[in-house]
Amino acid sequence: MTSNTKKLRAVFLAALMVASVFAGTVAFAGSAAAVSANDADDTLDDGERYWQGETLYLDSGNNNVEWELHSVEDDGSGSSGVDTDFESEITFDDGAILDTAGLEDGDYVIVDESGNYVTFDSNGVEDGTDTVDNALWSLAVQDFEVTADPVNVTNGAGDESNTTFEFDSNRGSYDVDVTADGLDHEELADIFNTSQYNDRAVYEDDDKAVITVSDELEGDFDGIDTGEYDMEFDVNDTSAEDTATVNVTEPEDASISLPNSVVSEENGDVAEFTVDIENTDTADVQIGGSDSNFMVNFSVTDEDDDDEVTVEFDTSKSYSGSASDMVDVAGDDSIDTSGDYGVYSGENLDAGGLSDVVGNGNYDLTVYQQGSDSREDKTSLRLTQRSTDDLNTWVHADAGSYPSDVDELLEGVSESDTIAQNDLVVVETQASGIYGNVSGAGDFGGANDSKHGVFLNVTQTNEGANAQPNEFNATTANASYFDAENNTFFLIFDTDGHSIEADDEYEAEFKISDAHSFTDEEESVSGDFSVPETNLELSNLNDNDELELPNSEDSEVSGTSNLAPGTEVTLEAESESDYWSTSGEIDSDGEFSGEFDFSGLDNGTELEITASADNVEDATADAMVLDSVDQGEDNETETTTEETTTETTTEETTEETTTEETTEEPDTTEEPDTTEEPETDEGDGDDGDGDGGDGGIPGFGMGVALVALLGAALLALRRSN
Repeated sequence: MTSNTKKLRAVFLAALMVASVFAGTVAFAGSAAAVSANDADDTLDDGERYWQGETLYLDSGNNNVEWELHSVEDDGSGSSGVDTDFESEITFDDGAILDTAGLEDGDYVIVDESGNYVTFDSNGVEDGTDTVDNALWSLAVQDFEVTADPVNVTNGAGDESNTTFEFDSNRGSYDVDVTADGLDHEELADIFNTSQYNDRAVYEDDDKAVITVSDELEGDFDGIDTGEYDMEFDVNDTSAEDTATVNVTEPEDASISLPNSVVSEENGDVAEFTVDIENTDTADVQIGGSDSNFMVNFSVTDEDDDDEVTVEFDTSKSYSGSASDMVDVAGDDSIDTSGDYGVYSGENLDAGGLSDVVGNGNYDLTVYQQGSDSREDKTSLRLTQRSTDDLNTWVHADAGSYPSDVDELLEGVSESDTIAQNDLVVVETQASGIYGNVSGAGDFGGANDSKHGVFLNVTQTNEGANAQPNEFNATTANASYFDAENNTFFLIFDTDGHSIEADDEYEAEFKISDAHSFTDEEESVSGDFSVPETNLELSNLNDNDELELPNSEDSEVSGTSNLAPGTEVTLEAESESDYWSTSGEIDSDGEFSGEFDFSGLDNGTELEITASADNVEDATADAMVLDSVDQGEDNETETTTEETTTETTTEETTEETTTEETTEEPDTTEEPDTTEEPETDEGDGDDGDGDGGDGGIPGFGMGVALVALLGAALLALRRSN
C-alpha cells in the first residue's frame, strides 16, 4: 500500500514538473484539425522580422515529422559562431500555426529531425535546409503607448468635444481594437467616425472598433454621456496594448460678444472689429439693418481656437451685391457668405447691393448664435468722412535691400528734405479713406490711368528755362508700405534711378480727385526735397590739410557727410609697416568718428587716413602721430615742450617780479613794494592752472624767475652791509 502511494505521488509530481516546464511558452495548432495560412497573421519566411504576439503559418509538406523551434544566440566565436537552444516541438496537420506570444525578442530557426536548419518560402512552405545564418528569422517586441490630448472634453458640438489620441510605437502602421466600458459599438462608431473611413470598422457583438493607426487618431465625443472612459487600445496581431483616459463633461453655455465701445473708421477704409466666441466655434454677424437701408450678414468660425475672430469690412466695396466682396476674416479663421447670408438694401432690405458705396453714419453691429434669431450682443459701426492731411520727406540709407515692413522702415529713416544722391527718399503721406482701394504702388493713378483717383507725383522744380522737368509717380516707386491703422503710407524712390541727377530739386504731391468714391472735390498736399551730390570729408585738418593725431589708445578720427544717418563709414589708417581699421555710423548731425590705438607709435610717425562709404568718393588725408595733440575737451593732451613754455611767458614787464618766497628772508626789513603779487593780464585766458614751465610760479617764465632771484640776492647782500 505504501509502495503504491509513493508511485502515484511520483507520477503526479512528474506530471506537475512537465506542466510547469511548458506553461506560458509557445503554443502550436495542427494536431486537432487541419490548418491553413488564413488561420494565421502571417506566413513564416526566413530572413523576415515578426512582432511578438503574431501567429505564423508554416508547412513542412509532411505530417509525419516532428520539428523543433530553436532560439539562436551568438557564441562569441565570430560572425558564423552561433548556439541554438530548444524552445518547443512542432507537429503538423497540413501545416502548423506558431503563436509567438510567449517568445522573447531575438533570432529563431526551425530544426528538422536530422538537426538541419529549415528554410521557407514566402508562403511559409519548407523549401530546403541551409546554414543557421540563412535559415533564421527574428522576433521583435512592439513598443506601444497611447495618450489623449486633451484629456478633458465636452459632449457638445464644436471643437471642445474633440481629442487626439497619439500613438508612440516602434512599428509603422497596424490595426488596433478599441473598447471602453460604457461605450457600445454605435457610440464607438460615432466617436471615431467609422462611416467615413475604409480603414475603420465596428463589431456589434464585441462592442469594439477596429482601426488602422500610425501616429494619431481623432475622437469626437459629441453626444456621449458624461463620465470617465478608459479607452483600451489592443494591437490585434501582437501583445501590445495601452489605455488612455478621457473625461467627458457637459459644455458651458456659449458666449458671443462684440467690443464694448463704438467701432469707428473713415469711409473708404477697411473697418475691423473682433467677435469674441467662447464655448462654441461659430457665430452669425450682421452689419447694418432697416434703419440704414443696408445690411450684410454672414457666419464666422474660430478655426485656430483662440476664442476670437477678426472681421474686416471693406467700405470701398460696399456697393457690391456680393457679401464675399466686402467682408472677410483675418488669419486662419473662416467665413461663410453662402445660402441665406448675403447683401440686402432698400427700405424693405431686398436682396441685392446698393447703387453706390455706403454713406457716412452709424451702422448696427449685431451677433447671434449660429442659426438663432436671439441676439447675443450689439454695438455700432461709425463711418466718418475721409481726409487728406500732410506730406513729409524722409531719408533712408541705401542698404542694398529695402525694409521688410513699416516697423523696419521707421527704424532707419530720418526726416529731411535733403537727400544725397544714391540715398533713398521716403515720401510719407498722411491720408485716410483710401486703404480699401489702395494697398500697393500699382493701385495709384499714373500718367495715363486715373485708377481710383489717388495719385502721388514727383516733379522737378529747377529744370531751367525752356526745359522739360523730370517726372515720376507712385507706380514706379521702388517699395511701398501701408499703415492703414495710422492712416499713413510710405513710398521709397531710389535717387540712383528715376533719371534723378545731382543738384536736382523736386516737389512730391499727393492728390486725390473727385473720381474717388469718397471725395467730392480734389484735395492735395505736397513737400519739397533736393538731391545734392554726395560728399564725405575728414575733419580737424590743419593748415596743410593734414591730421595731427595723438599716440594714445583712443586717438579719434572724425568727419562729416551728407549721406543718410545710419550709413556706415569705414576708417583706415596705414603706415609703412602697419594697418588699422575701424568703423562708425553717420549720426543725425551728419558726423561720424572712429578711434584707433596709436599708443605704440613713435612721435612723428606718418600715416595715411582713409574714410570710405558706399556710393561716395573716399576721403583721404596724410596724418602725423605726435606725443601731444589737442583733440578738444574730451581728448585734451597736456604738452610740455619748450615752445609751449616760451608761449606762457606773457607780458610780465613790470619790475615787481619778486614773490612772497623771496621776501620771507630772516632778519630782513619790511619792504612794502616787494611783497605785492604781480598783476596778471585778465585777457590772456590763463586761469592760473596753465603751463608755468617746469613746476614754476604761475605767470613767470624761467628767465623772469632767474632775474627775480638775482635781485633778491643783491638786496639781501646790500642790507647785510
